[in-house]
Amino acid sequence: MQRKKNHEYLTVEHILLAVIHNDWGIDIINGCGGNVNSLSAQLEDFFSKKIPLLPENARNYPEPTLAFRRVLQTAVNHTMSAEKQETDAGDVL
Repeated sequence: MQRKKNHEYLTVEHILLAVIHNDWGIDIINGCGGNVNSLSAQLEDFFSKKIPLLPENARNYPEPTLAFRRVLQTAVNHTMSAEKQETDAGDVL
């Protein structure tokens, strides 16, 4: 999804955007008192103001930030230690 937007970086905010487009992620956010629609709007605003874009003709992909990598690695480590087969939105959050 974000490749089409030509973002130069993949950030933890991209992970949150993915989570709020996942049924389980939506249930978790709502269960914690969050507002998915508000989060989505705030994330889109953040992306438009804070994330640099790759040039139109760029052939490379967005670069994952160190924080992005750490969040996913932590989620995978949690999944493995829990002896689960798949990492889901709950593990990421």
